[in-house]
Amino acid sequence: MSYAFGGRDEEPDLALRRNVRNVGMVPWPGIGGAIWEEFTLKNKGISYTVYYSQERNAGEGAPLTGGVIVERGGEELAHLRCDRGSVESSGYGLPLFEAKERAGQVYSLEAGSWQ
Repeated sequence: MSYAFGGRDEEPDLALRRNVRNVGMVPWPGIGGAIWEEFTLKNKGISYTVYYSQERNAGEGAPLTGGVIVERGGEELAHLRCDRGSVESSGYGLPLFEAKERAGQVYSLEAGSWQ
């Protein structure tokens, strides 16, 4: 998987590529008012947690929301929220979850981790 941060139509300020097996991911547990997932990539001691969600019962065309939380050693350095309407890919279908399963990983809700 890849993650890039920067202005639209510009060279990214940061671009990371990781094997999907090496990406931390918390999938939607199947309950609650929103469908969501988040994933974390690490680079040089800094964690980038990217998340997105969509309200389940908001009706056709409900916008996705999302953001990025940047941390070092458990300390939040930044929490950037995406502009309304800027999250373009559909969250349902949980593409990262499905990619991890295709890579042979299995998520345990009880343990809260990938095996």
